[in-house]
Amino acid sequence: MAKILLVTNSPGQRGLAHYYYLALRDLVQEKNVKALFAKDADYNTNRPFTRRLINKVESRFFNNYSKWQTNRIVDIVDKNEMTHVVLFNSAGLEPDDIIKLSKLPKIKLYQYLSDSPSGMSSEKFKNSIPTLKYFEAVFVYAKSLIPVIYQYGASKVFHLPFGYCKYTHLKAQPNSKTQHQGIYYFGTWGPLIEDWLSPLATFGLKIEGNSWDRSKFAYLKSAAQKGGIVEGGMSEKAAQAAIVVNFIRAQHGCFNSMKTFELAAAGACVITNRTEEQIDYFEDMKEIVYFDSQQDMLLKVEHLLNNEALQAAIRTNAYNKVQKHSYHERATMLIALID
Repeated sequence: MAKILLVTNSPGQRGLAHYYYLALRDLVQEKNVKALFAKDADYNTNRPFTRRLINKVESRFFNNYSKWQTNRIVDIVDKNEMTHVVLFNSAGLEPDDIIKLSKLPKIKLYQYLSDSPSGMSSEKFKNSIPTLKYFEAVFVYAKSLIPVIYQYGASKVFHLPFGYCKYTHLKAQPNSKTQHQGIYYFGTWGPLIEDWLSPLATFGLKIEGNSWDRSKFAYLKSAAQKGGIVEGGMSEKAAQAAIVVNFIRAQHGCFNSMKTFELAAAGACVITNRTEEQIDYFEDMKEIVYFDSQQDMLLKVEHLLNNEALQAAIRTNAYNKVQKHSYHERATMLIALID
């Protein structure tokens, strides 16, 4: 088969491109799939000054980064055989470099958008959206984004959902012997999210994620673990928790998220805001618990904490349901779409 090259501006050993690489490596001969990641950087820092400094350096040298990454792609591409190049959110490439790659005779260029245009930074939007017409096809994680991306100029758009990584997120089948304790939230700070989470202080909420030192609530600052989410660590703690609260954020379109599948694969009992795209995958009060208002969330959290049998049923049912949604299945879909 033709070669597949995955390109991202995320660090190695984590993230969507990494999960696809691990799955594709199992599905095709290893020589036929490669992945290019970003230069090393402390992207997981929880220190605001360091984060601002990184952003400043990235912004100052962004043109150089784009050229550097483009040259890496050109050097790797087989000059005699077709290579399918999948950029994840444009992989830090600027429009001129994307156009250059699209014109090379032995490259078929694809874009995977793991965010809604409404949730992108201005830099990511500038590089990802106006260039859509130069790609063979665009893959989106939410069905509702298909008409949006067509309207922005893509010639072909396919639904390629998020999933879970068998090597990172999948844990052992939930069992009744585990002592499940505590309520967890895994995610980056945001002004809207902190307002939703603040009443959960009375339940002993624990938080793992970046930038919670910016919270206006002293309790949420102290509830946040230092250092953000460690790769693989979320699954371990989610599997031990009584409840995991998840949010599909308004600024990203309220569709679904990577954690929709990752938490289920960890064997977590998840309560999350109701979205139509999540309902397509998990049934309410059987495999997940949905809430609408903040009061609804608090009532259902209390109900779950007082009902260990319901917690156990949700863990087991969600775990069984999610098995068919691994990145191995998603990678099989990808191969079919580009073959």
